[in-house]
Amino acid sequence: METDERAQLASSCWTRWCGWANQGAPRSPDHSSTDSHDQYDVCMQTRTRVTVTIPDAVLKAARRDVESGAAPSLSAWVTDAAEAKARREGLNHVLDELLEASGGPLTEEEAEWARAQLQAR
Repeated sequence: METDERAQLASSCWTRWCGWANQGAPRSPDHSSTDSHDQYDVCMQTRTRVTVTIPDAVLKAARRDVESGAAPSLSAWVTDAAEAKARREGLNHVLDELLEASGGPLTEEEAEWARAQLQAR
């Protein structure tokens, strides 16, 4: 599933659950909203709730993106950031394997040539 699809699913799940919970969804005798919780649980089967500590500046940036509509939710924003890091780490691993297969790390001369090629673009 692509990042945008995951973010939309998470946002959709939360929006639907909040909507059901706030619109007087059928309630069980213990006053919990049975249908809304069941639907939310089904949506979130591919997710795990975690607690993280992040710098205030990062949280402010994330909230600003959510408020502006650039991200559907704080969870989606954090998920996008984590997935981007995972992709980078995966690419670094592939690069390490390619370098090892081709004779080891780049020489300084090879690195300078590569930098020049990237800057020219």
